[in-house]
Amino acid sequence: HRFAYRIRVENLPENDKTVQLLGRSWMINEDPVGIMATTEPVVVDAPTGGAVGHLPVLEPGYVFEYMSGCELATKTGTMEG
Repeated sequence: HRFAYRIRVENLPENDKTVQLLGRSWMINEDPVGIMATTEPVVVDAPTGGAVGHLPVLEPGYVFEYMSGCELATKTGTMEG
């Protein structure tokens, strides 16, 4: 099963600093009831390398968005990070 997601990173307009996205980390959890699901979440830690090959610089009010996906063994799951 393919799980698609959209990420939006925003530097809020009230922030007076320019920031840069250098890396990210997230956790993928499959539905524990699924037939082939693992019980342990998959932790992805990417502290360098930005996101999808980009190291966006965000001035106040700027937004960086991208779409991606992952394969799940179950029909449902969650992602956080």
